[in-house]
Amino acid sequence: MSNARRRFLVYPAGPIQGQAKNILEILANLRRGQEHTARLFSAGFSPFPVFTDFAFLDMVEPTPLIEDVYAYSLAWMEKADALYMLPGWEHSTGARAERDVAERLSIPVFFDLPTLCEWADGIIEAQRHDPVSDAERIINRSDD
Repeated sequence: MSNARRRFLVYPAGPIQGQAKNILEILANLRRGQEHTARLFSAGFSPFPVFTDFAFLDMVEPTPLIEDVYAYSLAWMEKADALYMLPGWEHSTGARAERDVAERLSIPVFFDLPTLCEWADGIIEAQRHDPVSDAERIINRSDD
């Protein structure tokens, strides 16, 4: 079932700066975000790698304004099928804003991987049923 999940675009949201008091705490937040993004991929989803996009943003000339980075992230998030809130999201102004935008756009918001998997698998299973074949089976059943 996990290969069928690959079509679901999942945007992971969590603290980068959050309540960090120094660069080491920011780096730890980035690492946790990368680990969660890897878990989403391993579970079969197609996550947006927001916690590694600094690698390419570092090469952009001139250095982008933070407002442009936020707009870029939100543009991707608005295309997501689901938002996945990482632990500690409530301490992140950005993650809270992303959750609010997702809710306004009716993008489902998840707080744990098992629930996200159940949601995706439910959609996959529902789409496997062919309503015409189901109706024909009902019409042609022999229990009448």
